[in-house]
Amino acid sequence: MASNKNKSMGREFKHLVLLWTFQCLEKFGLLSFLLFIADYCEVKRLDCGDEKVIFPYIRKRKDFHFLILVGHRVNDSPDPFIGGIHPSVFKRQLETLSKSFQILPLKEVLLRAQQSDLPPNALAITFDDGYRDNYEHAYPILRALGVPATIFLSTGPLESEQEPLWHDLVFDAFRRTEAPTVAIGDTTYSLKTLQERRQALWVFRQFLRGFEFCDWKGLIARLRVDLGFAKDWSCPGFEKLEWWHIKEMAQQQISIGVHTVSHPLLTCLPIGEAIQEIKISKAAIEKNLGLAADLFAYPNGNRKDFNETIKEVLRDEGFLCGVTTIHGTNCVHTDRFELRRLGLSSDHHNIAPLRLGWNKFRLSGS
Repeated sequence: MASNKNKSMGREFKHLVLLWTFQCLEKFGLLSFLLFIADYCEVKRLDCGDEKVIFPYIRKRKDFHFLILVGHRVNDSPDPFIGGIHPSVFKRQLETLSKSFQILPLKEVLLRAQQSDLPPNALAITFDDGYRDNYEHAYPILRALGVPATIFLSTGPLESEQEPLWHDLVFDAFRRTEAPTVAIGDTTYSLKTLQERRQALWVFRQFLRGFEFCDWKGLIARLRVDLGFAKDWSCPGFEKLEWWHIKEMAQQQISIGVHTVSHPLLTCLPIGEAIQEIKISKAAIEKNLGLAADLFAYPNGNRKDFNETIKEVLRDEGFLCGVTTIHGTNCVHTDRFELRRLGLSSDHHNIAPLRLGWNKFRLSGS
């Protein structure tokens, strides 16, 4: 126990030293130099016991690495079950990031990478799901600063009078419940504290994976009954975009990508149903916007949430890419249907760019 505590304290100390180092780099205008090194040099890892030591070799790369950021919510009071960035923090982050990165539309990044014309420090910003606060809080800031972004849209709520997505129903139930416990499978979990409710939420989401997606609605309905929401299928605070929001943003540097109809985990569906989720969502966006919808984000986006069959479907349907939530950077050789992303952080605005700089330096050799 003491050994684990000491290791944890050691990691925290090293983390603080790294952040202090990067703050100094930014203060003296050297953060851009770090990013240059990450792009220009070959980064090698050497194993030294249980540590990995990183050395940059001064040898020009043939390709530049680029970053894709992903977020979900930008709001005044971030929901502890969803997370989010306060608008003022989001604004300061964009202002600071713009000094060290070239923020480009995702499609432009992909096309320029394919043509070996990618500028150094290229970065694209994305949002998943299509929450209304993307329009109310993120969009005004992006527009004012002239920063492009992509919103990956689950179209179900727009076509069904704002019927909540399955995960919103689950998050909402655990967020608002006053029930002291909940039974998941054969185990009963306490819900007395926020931490216990978040743990039970995670367990329930893993529990769902043991069933076909067609059974999830019934399981979620039973959960909401158990948690005190038998007749309440509303999800206050989880409101989604409407088409008029999307049409306005699509005219102002905001690209709209496909995120399926109902946000299923695609590998939990028969392949025929997965194809329909992709095709119907794509068609709805193209019909309402009159624009090509050729960017795709996998719901949930972990490695077990897509496979080679799903990737082939995307290619057949004319998509340019499939973005994941797998942590990492990308380069011209990265599989376009397995693009990695880094999470938008709710950290103080001076820390977020430093984290990105470190991640780019640390991961660019992978």
